[in-house]
Amino acid sequence: MGNSKQQASITNSKAETKQVSIQKVKTSNVKNNDEELVDEVKKLDQIRDMLFGEHVATLQNKYQTLDKNLDKNISVLRKELTTSIAELKQQVDKKFDQLQNSLQTEQSDREAQNEELNSTLSRVNSDILTKIDLEAKRIDQALNDQHQESTHQLNEMVNSLQDAKVDRTSLAALFSQFAKELEGS
Repeated sequence: MGNSKQQASITNSKAETKQVSIQKVKTSNVKNNDEELVDEVKKLDQIRDMLFGEHVATLQNKYQTLDKNLDKNISVLRKELTTSIAELKQQVDKKFDQLQNSLQTEQSDREAQNEELNSTLSRVNSDILTKIDLEAKRIDQALNDQHQESTHQLNEMVNSLQDAKVDRTSLAALFSQFAKELEGS
């Protein structure tokens, strides 16, 4: 059994050595292939430059021209935008000032109307108080007149009753005298 282990170990070493040799060959082939590929790519670049070089240069010029035009147009647009924004800001400020002036005018008009209404209310209040005072005096005078009339009528009734009482007293004295005469007769 010890022999078979040694043989297996030798076989494994041989296999590993063979794999390392194959890898070295592949690596050198890859290096050779890489160098060949690089040469081929260089050749293709040279052919492409010959075939398309002028076209590529034209495209690059056009690209640079477009890039410059784009930069110039962007600069013009920025200036126009800045100008437009400034004009818009001026218009907004102008409208704001107009609205503010309109608001102040409206406020002044409201205050004037308020003062006019207060003045009118004060006058109406004064007129009403004057009318109430006059009506109160008229009613007071009417009550005084009615009181005097009632007092006068009451005095007349009292005087009439006193006259009637005097007549009764006279009548009682007369009856009393008549009764005495009747008794004496």
